[in-house]
Amino acid sequence: KGEPCNWSVPCCSGICGYFNCA
Repeated sequence: KGEPCNWSVPCCSGICGYFNCA
C-alpha cells in the first residue's frame, strides 16, 4: 500500500491511478 497503482495490479479504491493494495 502506498505505491502508485498499476493496470497490472488491483487497486484498493477500485480505480487505477490511486494506490494499490500491494
